[in-house]
Amino acid sequence: MTISEQKLAKIATHSEARGMKVLSWLQSIRKPVYFIPGNWDISLTSGEIFYKKKIAKMKTRMNNLVDCDMRLVDVDATTCIIGYGRTSGPELRADRGITPHDRDHFSLLCKKFDKLFALAKKRKQKVIFLTHNPPIDTKLDRINYKASPAHGKHFGSQLSRKMIEKHKPLICICGHMHENRGLTKLKTTTCFNAGCLRERGFFILKERGKIEKLKPRG
Repeated sequence: MTISEQKLAKIATHSEARGMKVLSWLQSIRKPVYFIPGNWDISLTSGEIFYKKKIAKMKTRMNNLVDCDMRLVDVDATTCIIGYGRTSGPELRADRGITPHDRDHFSLLCKKFDKLFALAKKRKQKVIFLTHNPPIDTKLDRINYKASPAHGKHFGSQLSRKMIEKHKPLICICGHMHENRGLTKLKTTTCFNAGCLRERGFFILKERGKIEKLKPRG
């Protein structure tokens, strides 16, 4: 299916306008909102993450929207968030053929996150690993759609799993694969897929000095 550039621009404008409504509502609650980009956060026309410049222009008393993508963000003195958005599948896909460029890019990404986790360790901070895609080969990333040619296969992030096994963050919060809402354990890390909010997919984390309860809602 192909569409004209004019129709693509119209779709992109509509999508970004809807995204701004979400951002405006999140800003109105006046509480810190930590986020990473996902599937629909990439501009169809420019290929850029559309909200970055938009948020910079939001002039309010409290800019509570915090982009954690590819960054370490302090929550407080003892806890930080390391964010990994954008990816919607395995970084290295054998079914598409893995090139030397793919391997080099994956290696650079891993080194980037190794440095972020090392910084958290140096600061003696607990890490909340916020990822778009679940770690691969868990119950959180298996495709459960019978009409799909990939039904029954795992389609999570190889990088997320590698970082969890290597650096053992306190928790990993992910989403993307709506049908796999739930909890699992990797080493000492509790991983949970919050699912889709419009399907009442979310978790409440209660903390009193430490994470004491994870409660699914739905």
